[in-house]
Amino acid sequence: ESSPAPVRSRRPKPHWCEPDDPLMESWDSLTKFNQCQRGRISNMGLEGDIFDEFVQRQSRPSPAATRRPSAPALPDSDDPEDDPRDPDEDFEIPVLPQGRHLVINILSTWGDRHYVGLNGIEIFSSTGEPVTPVHITADPPDINILPAYGKDPRVVTNLIDGVHRTQDDMHLWLAPFTPGRKHIISMDLGVRCCLAMIRVWNYNKSRIHSFRGAREMEMILDGRCIFRGEIAKASGTLSG
Repeated sequence: ESSPAPVRSRRPKPHWCEPDDPLMESWDSLTKFNQCQRGRISNMGLEGDIFDEFVQRQSRPSPAATRRPSAPALPDSDDPEDDPRDPDEDFEIPVLPQGRHLVINILSTWGDRHYVGLNGIEIFSSTGEPVTPVHITADPPDINILPAYGKDPRVVTNLIDGVHRTQDDMHLWLAPFTPGRKHIISMDLGVRCCLAMIRVWNYNKSRIHSFRGAREMEMILDGRCIFRGEIAKASGTLSG
């Protein structure tokens, strides 16, 4: 009588191999996103944005400097409609504004026409204490609203997680950008606060991806505009 064949026991898979692990799902989403964007950035046949211009400049030698003709001087005019000054020049940032609900509207990026992102937002009260919002939302929220995405870790709550000088996707925010439309970040500060400073950490994933950072934005506190202007572009490195 033949003896039964030995049964080989399977080694249990480590917990990080499970398909529903959130960290692995986020990594898979980032990999898929990077693969899709590599095709867009390298496609020079279509009308490109600042990414394509940057890649083209890096791949060809710089042409010899040419002297451009100077632009003609603007004619003098007493007509206020012909005044070339920007109407935003009359805007004055209020001193120590007070409020509870802060809204940031991003109007433009540093060149990318498809995505906008930030590294973080810091808020300080008139006493110098940090103010941490109790709730934050964005519209559009993040790139997880796009087809084929859903597990990308660059969500809006990362903006107030306290980690801002970073290039780690787990601490960044990235959302679709549509020129001419609003891109809103809304924060509830919990209580009415007297604000002394708001620090915006621009998108700093890399030198080329820093073009996704916000350029022009306005801030509204309880319905009152407290800032309208340009945000400095990130360096794309951790030393800048």
